[in-house]
Amino acid sequence: MKKIVLLFVVFHITITLTAQDGYFYGIRYGKISTCIDGQTGYYTAILGVTPTSSADQAGLKPFDLILSINGVKIDENNTSLNLFSAPEAEFEILRMGNIHTLIKACGMKISKSNLISEAEWATIGMSDGQYSLYSTIRTLDIDPIQVFSDPEASLYQYCTYDFDFSESNTLQQKEIASYLEPVLTQKGMKRDRINPEMIIIIDFYSDRRDQYVPPTQRIVTRYKYGFEIGSGWGTRQYVETQKSGDYTKTEFLTKLTITMLDAKKMTSEPNKSANIWAANYETLSSVKVDIKTFTDAIGLAMLNCFPIKSIGLMEVSSYWGIGLLFDNNNEGFVVGVMPGSPAEKAGIKIGDELVSTKPGSSRFPCEMDYALQYLGKKHHKNFNNFNLYRSSNTTYENEIISQYINRMYTSTTHTPEYNSNQQLEIKIKRPDKTKFVVKVKPVYQKYYKYTLKD
Repeated sequence: MKKIVLLFVVFHITITLTAQDGYFYGIRYGKISTCIDGQTGYYTAILGVTPTSSADQAGLKPFDLILSINGVKIDENNTSLNLFSAPEAEFEILRMGNIHTLIKACGMKISKSNLISEAEWATIGMSDGQYSLYSTIRTLDIDPIQVFSDPEASLYQYCTYDFDFSESNTLQQKEIASYLEPVLTQKGMKRDRINPEMIIIIDFYSDRRDQYVPPTQRIVTRYKYGFEIGSGWGTRQYVETQKSGDYTKTEFLTKLTITMLDAKKMTSEPNKSANIWAANYETLSSVKVDIKTFTDAIGLAMLNCFPIKSIGLMEVSSYWGIGLLFDNNNEGFVVGVMPGSPAEKAGIKIGDELVSTKPGSSRFPCEMDYALQYLGKKHHKNFNNFNLYRSSNTTYENEIISQYINRMYTSTTHTPEYNSNQQLEIKIKRPDKTKFVVKVKPVYQKYYKYTLKD
């Protein structure tokens, strides 16, 4: 699928909350500018939640606004979430649909501050639409889409909506609305056909444009070294006439605009603009677009910018995980185990080192120990089956552990159907040097990661 790019006014930071010998909640957050209860200011928004983490299990979601933690207000004067040493936290959340709620979460104990989760591994070194043995990634880049919003409108406080269709292209508008409705539902909005708080207008246009390209002629001078009878060897000039054009170029212009209006203002103040948010995208293509494919990409990208206008990038990573956090500076060492995860059930603990893994499927290349031995003896640059590339400061062993201890155990394919009954055998080394093998069944996960515009 063609890579598309999509993202309120923004000054932001993006952090995964960790602590040295402290607690991990699995929240990625940033600072956005928006309006709440008529007050425009900077607020802290969740931009990613690590699957199976404390935050995920407690029910925190991307786009939630964190208003306070443990009674301490989080605003433009205090952007620190102070979770580094907090074994428990109570979050005051404002969620789309004007939902105010308190959510309690218990931090997960970790032994190192510089850590990386399986979810983050699933986004490293991957490009849009790329598949690997352990994950897939889909990227929506929002730059070509124009997004506008009323800075005085409290977008988080709208609960209900309905669509309004014009007389032209009505069927196309209704089809697009049917694809957008599940996305709005996921954001906490409800469709109310009788008394909606917001009206959504869809303007879609797609038509063929034929442009005649007239014939053109140009004179080209070329020089060629060669031999001619009478003059011998030498460089000679040749003049050629080249013709081009004289054809009809066909393109398809496609435009999509989504406009949101305050329903109350439309009736009570008909002479004033009721627009609160709008997004626009247009493109030229050589073939006519399929409405579903176009809306699944462009429509989703547009709505990713509601209610946070400043979203610039969305990454969706699908991967197979067992619930571990790794030391980012010491590959293969476990610094955290997710509560209730397959890894915890298998007996893996903080301080353990993953030294080899043997997937249950014979389709996987080979066991780690054999791979280390094979690469060390027979290869000097790279071994394509493992997709390894050696740099001047990297040994083969470290590179394999980086690529495969932290990634390989997750899956042999990316399809849930194939992996539903697969088990992995993982060789573990404890700090006391004892070694043993555990069997663990990976779980299919999806990680939604949002990045703000610079």
